[in-house]
Amino acid sequence: MQQKTLLWISASALLFMSVTQSTEAQIKSKGLDSSTAVKKSKHAPQLTEYELMWKTIETHGKVEFQIGGKKVKLKKRFDVGEEPYFNAFEEGLTPGVYTYQIKFIPNQLQKDRDRFRDDVNQRKDLLKLREKKMQQGDKEAAKELLQKANELRNSAAQQMTKMQKENKYDFITKTGRIIVDKDGAIKEFDEKKLLQEAARRDKEEKRKKALEREEEPGTDT
Repeated sequence: MQQKTLLWISASALLFMSVTQSTEAQIKSKGLDSSTAVKKSKHAPQLTEYELMWKTIETHGKVEFQIGGKKVKLKKRFDVGEEPYFNAFEEGLTPGVYTYQIKFIPNQLQKDRDRFRDDVNQRKDLLKLREKKMQQGDKEAAKELLQKANELRNSAAQQMTKMQKENKYDFITKTGRIIVDKDGAIKEFDEKKLLQEAARRDKEEKRKKALEREEEPGTDT
């Protein structure tokens, strides 16, 4: 799977205002408990008050994480054995809606990269040894070393081409959206519910204004 470019979400004015102005009220109305971990599907994050956390995957040790919003683009990398997490409070994110992407990198890709790097380094060593043999006047040994170095070069080039063309690596990529409130706490983002809530508040506001107009005293003539 080819790496996809992360799409940063720019919420509509109505939605953005509904999130940033009264996030806590919206969360309470949904009955969400920020201290309770939520897990919806495989490889989905554990959601706590200030953090998104993922379990490590044995076959995909390294992890890349990105999160973006208005004027914000952060990246984090995790090595083999490290549990991926993101803390909105530590990163100082301002209130709003953010989009994240987490990519679990297959171990096979790292193995192939390491093998390619080893071939390149070995070729460099062979060329250095060849240079010494040339200085010593041992042309036959220098010729053999050059041949081995060229074989390694061709092998590494074929390996790199194969890695690029076959595209055989099984990346695990997940994306999602979160709400960060004024205290830096993370909340679950549900666009449908937020839009419904914004529409409900708009309808209620219009109803109140209509009642106020009806209750206004008439003007004596």
